[in-house]
Amino acid sequence: MRIAVKLAVMLAASSGMARAGDYPFSGTFTIAADPTGPRPEDQAICALSFFSQEKSGRYTYYVVDLDTFKTKKSLRYLVMDRGQCLYDEATKAETCGSIVNGMPADPSTNLHDVIEEVTPDFVKTLGFDTEAHIKAYHETGVAEGSFPPAGYARCNFDPALLAPALSSAVADLASDQTDKLMQPELSQLHDPLTLDIMKAVGLSKP
Repeated sequence: MRIAVKLAVMLAASSGMARAGDYPFSGTFTIAADPTGPRPEDQAICALSFFSQEKSGRYTYYVVDLDTFKTKKSLRYLVMDRGQCLYDEATKAETCGSIVNGMPADPSTNLHDVIEEVTPDFVKTLGFDTEAHIKAYHETGVAEGSFPPAGYARCNFDPALLAPALSSAVADLASDQTDKLMQPELSQLHDPLTLDIMKAVGLSKP
């Protein structure tokens, strides 16, 4: 889900499209530590990176500005990706693509996945490399061309604390820096710096 999520999942291993307001989930989410269900560590990951999914299908992916927080103790989240997702209720498939300068990005970079389950606090998905493989999965149940399952955990931010930290500035990070924010090591989730960020946005300790 979201181009940024597609990259992380890969590193770790028309008719029927929904109308605005019909998207199957909305709110703030992060890539879950465990794709099978929520864990306490998920809230620490939220402090480092998360996406805001709107009911219209629009999304914005944010990463924390660690340098600014380290040097100034000022919390700011930078935009890493933004775009639009479309949902096909018949196949439970979503297609998400980045929007750059008001225009859709190269369709070859789009994310294709199937939303397997949605609960109030967790979303289970199965990503595929093409829409054709999603269609085949819907018809046969065979997950050819799929990526490892991915889970998205809801972030329990304090909205009043999060809102002033959201920036429209675009993140300019190397891929290894992005990976550390989206797929942090367990030790990083318990690092005092991460715990300070969690406190600043009203998240509970892992």
